[in-house]
Amino acid sequence: MKTKWLYLMMLVGGGGIFVLLSFGLTLAYLACNNDIILFQSALPELLDVLRDLSEIFAWAIALSILAYAIFFRTAKNIVFRLILLLCGLLLLRRLFDLLAILIMYQTLSLYNDLFFNIFYWIVDLLLLLISMVLASSTAKKYYRQCTVKNKAKTLFGNDVKVDLSTEDFYPFQTFFTKKNPLQRCLLKISILFSVSKVLSRLIFDLGYGAPEDVTEALIMCLYYLSDLIFGAVFYIFCILIFHVIFAKLKKQKNLDDVN
Repeated sequence: MKTKWLYLMMLVGGGGIFVLLSFGLTLAYLACNNDIILFQSALPELLDVLRDLSEIFAWAIALSILAYAIFFRTAKNIVFRLILLLCGLLLLRRLFDLLAILIMYQTLSLYNDLFFNIFYWIVDLLLLLISMVLASSTAKKYYRQCTVKNKAKTLFGNDVKVDLSTEDFYPFQTFFTKKNPLQRCLLKISILFSVSKVLSRLIFDLGYGAPEDVTEALIMCLYYLSDLIFGAVFYIFCILIFHVIFAKLKKQKNLDDVN
């Protein structure tokens, strides 16, 4: 896949959804919470779920692009620029959220707004860093095993060639298989994503305080369960995104063959 498409997918896919998230869903969510009638309805909860799904989809696009770049051995300087671009988009996302709050309330709280957005931006960067470590280590292990197989076949005079093609990654044989290094990588990042969501909610709950009754405790448990489910949703999004990426690669290969 051409480099410009990687940048464009990151910018339009990730950045575009962050803009929609802040100035569309978040602004609408704040407006509902600020309205005494709408606050009592199911609309705020629905908007909150849409916000979560939009955030997960944006992360899935961004991390799928970076995983693709790492597994297909894109030049290190391009991977580094993609990471810098995502860091910038994540910062803009937090600034957009602050702007949405400012538009809604005409003021910002030092603790509830500024501090928390800075904190969550740092959490975003940690999530990105650990995801890249997981992707790099999984890819290196895969290529190291392929190198060992090639050396062994050469040593024993076997003419069978180990093909380092997309066939090792795609098409996906099942929803998940340990044999596919790309799916293993995506699963690891999905688990990491769930853990980060759970920790973020735990930090929020510690500041909020202990539940007052059984009903509130059950609601909190449901929220934690939803964080785990969102990890599975993240994995599904990544699989769908890679279907699109590999379809584009196949189309590009066919065009190259014709030319």
